[in-house]
Amino acid sequence: MRRWHSLVLMEQLIMVLVFALAAALCLQAFALANRISRDNAVRDQAMLRAQTAAETIKSCRGDGARAAELAGGTWNPSPEGTADSGIWHISYDKNWVETRGDASYVTETTVCLQNPYLGEAVVLVQDTDGRTAAELTIRWQAGGNGDAG
Repeated sequence: MRRWHSLVLMEQLIMVLVFALAAALCLQAFALANRISRDNAVRDQAMLRAQTAAETIKSCRGDGARAAELAGGTWNPSPEGTADSGIWHISYDKNWVETRGDASYVTETTVCLQNPYLGEAVVLVQDTDGRTAAELTIRWQAGGNGDAG
């Protein structure tokens, strides 16, 4: 009779161990799912900001000063002094609200006029560590003299 009680006790201990192991695996799965969800939310917001910047710069035909005036941020013309190229910066805090202070994310739109007929811009959205969350390349048709047309 004593052996039977020992086997029941051993079986219950093994079952508790199996359930504890299953619970630990479930917790790891939930933690991984949470991290993936946060990463996807950042990527979605970054792509939304990149699309907004791309559409704004395209509608302005590469005029970064006008784009910055319409959508915020700062326009830095290229060192060559041409108005047709430069970098448009917009900084965001951790909640994706535009900020002038400490930024968690930065949208950087590099504009260049490839030739008198074609403009190009590359939109990058990066975090403070320099990891790219979204990237878009856009092109638009410019007028024959380099103006919008």
